[in-house]
Amino acid sequence: MKSMSLLTRSQGEAMKGFAILCIMMHNFSHFLTRNVQENEYWFNEENGRNMWEFLSNLTLSSSVVLPIYLFTFMGIGVHVFTFMSGYGLVKKYESPEMPQISAWRFVRYRYLKLLRLMLGGYLLCMLVWWLIHNELLTNPLSIVAQLTMTINLLPNPNINIVPGPYWFLGMIMEMYVIYRLLLYRKPGGTMWQRNWPTVAMIVLALLVEALCNPTSDLLVYLRYNCVYGALPFGLGVMAARADWSRLHVSRWLYWLLLPVLLVLMFVANYSFWLWMFIPVFAIMFVLIIVRLSSLRLEKVLAWVGALSAMLFIVHPAVRECFLGLARNSGTSIWLRYAYIAVYFLLSFILAMGYRRFLKLLPSPKL
Repeated sequence: MKSMSLLTRSQGEAMKGFAILCIMMHNFSHFLTRNVQENEYWFNEENGRNMWEFLSNLTLSSSVVLPIYLFTFMGIGVHVFTFMSGYGLVKKYESPEMPQISAWRFVRYRYLKLLRLMLGGYLLCMLVWWLIHNELLTNPLSIVAQLTMTINLLPNPNINIVPGPYWFLGMIMEMYVIYRLLLYRKPGGTMWQRNWPTVAMIVLALLVEALCNPTSDLLVYLRYNCVYGALPFGLGVMAARADWSRLHVSRWLYWLLLPVLLVLMFVANYSFWLWMFIPVFAIMFVLIIVRLSSLRLEKVLAWVGALSAMLFIVHPAVRECFLGLARNSGTSIWLRYAYIAVYFLLSFILAMGYRRFLKLLPSPKL
């Protein structure tokens, strides 16, 4: 009997669609507020208290800014993207129909795909930065490191990685290498035989994080690299290998779990130990949203998901065009929302054009 997957192809695309919308909103919003910030690369309990103080004093007038604060505080999109990367690799490369690919050919192919995707958007970011700020985007060393997907390994990645969202590309390239060298398994064998290296990777990464000072530069550096990606990526790998045919969850239980997971993501910002597991809560949260979506909404999200890679690459350039305007919009929150709406609209238009441009470029061959 054929095993059942956790996600259909459409649901997987819908998860990526929901994730990229969250990423785009978060990457714009967190520059618009100072008193509420996310615990992303380090843990500061003060961030959780600031968010709670805002929520506990919420009024009808202050609720208008609530979406900006929520998307600033909850950067859940990257967790889902990383999960789907692990999930997709297993579905593609561990299927019985796929012949085994050498580690060198696999890594080379994945790198060239990322480079082909990134290069045009990266050059666009350089142009936009030069036109707005009349200076180079970054130094030559960082440019070379970004093009080779090794920029995350440089010291002070939070300074060297420009544009900021591109840190994900270096981290996911590290996960590709780890997957092919350590986690990849041919079809067959027990679940434990196939998954014990993945479990070991996750445990080791969590242990390394737990031994760090929550606000240390070391933790920041590690979370820009594969130590961050181990948990969501590993969960994606194991979820793709599992047989979900016995999973039967009623819709009312999904509806019950949604607020629980939302609360857990908030409460985790008060505990360093719980904070490390936010990717689990975020992935489950988005998975349930997709499962509860109507067929029409799922199709819309899946359409966005099919465009998500292009959106991820081009949105930093569009963001740079409107971020300064939104910051200088004074007390007019509606003007800020107008800039956000135009930012989303132009990002989608540019992403669709970028997808057509990519079709003109030669594709790497496996």
